Formats: sequence, structure tokens, C-alpha cells
Amino acid sequence: MGSLSRVPMLAREIFKAAICANASSLIVSHNHPSGPSKPSPFDIGVTRQLIRAGEIIGIRLLDHIIVTPTEDFCAMRESGLLAPWWPKRASEMTVGQ
Repeated sequence: MGSLSRVPMLAREIFKAAICANASSLIVSHNHPSGPSKPSPFDIGVTRQLIRAGEIIGIRLLDHIIVTPTEDFCAMRESGLLAPWWPKRASEMTVGQ
């Protein structure tokens, strides 16, 4: 449950199903029912928190996608909005990172 303009996104609730499914990664999505698909500062902040939480528990957040009723969407990874917090690609990582 949320307010008129915001719904709390708690990392523990988001990762709960992924942990139960033994997932190694996930994509999260939410809607902006009455506005543009551009992520708000709150959306970006929550995504950064999810990336950090995922790093701790070993489940990589692949993307955060925002959709609208007008079939518009924003994939935050594709838009480059996650850098410099985005985890490195597996091919760029060395053992122990």
C-alpha cells in the first residue's frame, strides 16, 4: 500500500521471491499510472539501494523498468541512469570481486 504519489519499495520484499526461487538475478518493474516514464529521483535512489542489497545477498539486479498506460517505458539500464553504481559485467570481473 502506498500514498497518492508513492509506494514504498522495500528490498526485503522485492528480494523475498527471488531468494525463495534460488534466483541469481532479477528485473524489477513498476508503473507510473498518470505520468511520464522518466524515473524520479526516488526511483533512482531505490534502484541504487536494490543494487547494493543484491550485491550483499548475491542476487544481481539486471534492470528496473518503468511503464505507463500509454505504452511508454523506461529501462533504467538502457537509459544509462544507473551508472556509476551499476555492477560490472561478469566478463569484466575477476575472482574475488
